[in-house]
Formats: sequence, structure tokens, C-alpha cells
Amino acid sequence: MAYYWTFLYDPSTFAMLALAMLTILYGAYQSVAFQFSIPDDKAIEDSSVKMKTAIILPVLGSITLVLLFFFLNWLIYLLIIFVSISSFSSTSFIIYTIIHQHIKKRGWEKSWNLRWVGDVDVSGIISMCSSAFVIILWLVTKHWIPTDILAVCIAATALCFVRLPSLKISSVILLLFMVYDVFWVYISPFIFKKNVMVTVAQKVSDPSLPIPMLVSLPRVLDYGVSMLGVGDMVLPGLFLCFLYRYDNHHRLPFANGFFLKAWIGYGIGLIITFFAVVLMKSGQPALFFLVPCTLVPTVVFAYFKGHLGSMWNGMPIWIPYEKKQQFEDAEMSGEVGSHEHNKTKPEEQEGLLQQNELETV
Repeated sequence: MAYYWTFLYDPSTFAMLALAMLTILYGAYQSVAFQFSIPDDKAIEDSSVKMKTAIILPVLGSITLVLLFFFLNWLIYLLIIFVSISSFSSTSFIIYTIIHQHIKKRGWEKSWNLRWVGDVDVSGIISMCSSAFVIILWLVTKHWIPTDILAVCIAATALCFVRLPSLKISSVILLLFMVYDVFWVYISPFIFKKNVMVTVAQKVSDPSLPIPMLVSLPRVLDYGVSMLGVGDMVLPGLFLCFLYRYDNHHRLPFANGFFLKAWIGYGIGLIITFFAVVLMKSGQPALFFLVPCTLVPTVVFAYFKGHLGSMWNGMPIWIPYEKKQQFEDAEMSGEVGSHEHNKTKPEEQEGLLQQNELETV
């Protein structure tokens, strides 16, 4: 029993909590910054999760989990190829977003047009080489540090690109995945004679070749590792990113917005999960604790602040306040029609701005 209690005050537990919350915070910030840089609003809409997708995803997740449970030894090389490709693109993207502005400010940024490749700049070359280096370290050393770097980058990239457009769709996908998590942790042992979720997690974290599908930190005060699945960061994180964009669109201060409350709720939910691991002496469905701690406070505060209706239905096109202000400034200076990010006619742009003004009020 003492072994389990040391887990609560082990440095790896605090590091896991900080890592998960900082990943979500970074993803939320970049989800707005990335959206701001997209010139085509249809691309923003296409990246939004639809209701059918929200319903299908837990089913696909269950099928994948069962396949990994039974056939991981045969699928391992296919899984490594898939993870390597996704890790390369994700890590390259994250590194690029971190270093590009610094290189540009110092005047070091240069670009070349390469045949068969297109435009390539210094930041892109550095990010791709760094990403390849981390992946090689992961494959060669099998160490937990490059594995965790790849896992965090995959999670952060998903938070930047994938977006939940409304509280309605967010509620559906979070609640379905909570049921998914509970089923495969608590109920699957009665059907498959083993805990399917924990078994797969142990297999993909095998020291012989750990797969970056979860973050694992070695414990300091005792043996073993602390683990957190990438999905336990991404799924609640997508909802928190939605709230961050909602706060940004409605110009709500960070301290009084919805994101901060849900972000703190996520941290509390993760702490409750850690206590559940100790009390139950086994792996727990983190979403069972994380979803209520993020979703319930949001619904309550939205109701009392009068935002529940607009948050539930969402908006057709999510335009950050800064981008809308940019359109308004261009309109006043007579540059709406020539602005490189403006892809609509002036009268359509004016109607879009009026629509967003009404939604903001």
C-alpha cells in the first residue's frame, strides 16, 4: 500500500500534471494563432469536427483498441511506420511554430524554391532536421525522453489543427469517449478476461520499443512509471481550446473567461485520477474524472453568464477578434478588396462583419 501512496507525492506525478496542463495551454494559444494565419475561412470550417464524426470516433477507437489488444505483435511494424510519419509532421510543426518568429526577428530567415518540393525556409529545414533527429533517437535508444517528446508534440498538434465548433458537439464527443474509457477499463475484464485498456497501455509502453501513444515518466521514489494517454490530453484539450477561442471571439478577459475555469477543472480532475489510482491500486479511466471536471463547470458558468445558448450552438465561422479587427481596419482604409487574406467580395465581407458583431453582443 505504501508503494501506491508514494505515487501521490512522487516528482513524476507533479511533472505529469504540469506537462499535461502546459500542453493544453500551448495548444489553446496556438489554435487561435494558427486560425488567425489561415487565409481561407472554409479551411477553418473543414477542420471542425462534425456530429457524425463525433459519434463515429469512439467506435473507431474501440475497433483499434481491440486490434491492438489481439494483434499488436503482428501490427507493431505498421504501427511504428504510422507513428513515425505522424510524429515527424507533428514535431516539425511544433518546432517550427517555436523558432520561426525568433529566426525571423533576427533576420536569419531565408527561403528557397526547390523543384518537386516548393518553398523551403530556414525554419522549416531546422524543424524537419530536429524532428528526424528525435525520431532516430526514439528508434535507436528507445529512451522515454524522445518518446515523450513525440507524444507531447502529437497531442499539441492535434489541439492546434482539430477544433470542436460548439458545446453541443463537445458534449457528445466527451461523453461518448467517457463511456468508451469506462467500458474498456472497468467492464472489458468481464468480457476479455483482461483489462483491455491497461493491457494495451502496458504493451505500447514496453521498454523494448515504447510507442509515443502515451506519456510515461519514471518514478523517483519507487520503481515503475507514471503514465498518461495522449487521448487524456487531446480530448479534454480540444474542448478547452474551443473555450479559449470562444473567450477570444467574445473578448472575455482571461481571468473571467471560460477557459481558465475549465483548465483548472482539468487539473483537479487529473489529481482526482491520481487519487483513484492509489485507492483502486490499478489504472483508471482518466476521462471518467476529467470530463465532469471540465464540462460541468463550463455549463454552469455559461448558464449564469447568459452564454449557454450561443456556446451550445456555436458559430458558423470562428473568426478571432484580432482578425475581425483587421478586416474592419482594412475596410476603413479602403483596402478590403485588395487584402491578401480577404477572399470574399466587399459586400459579403461587410455582411460577415455585421453578423459577427451581432454574435459578439
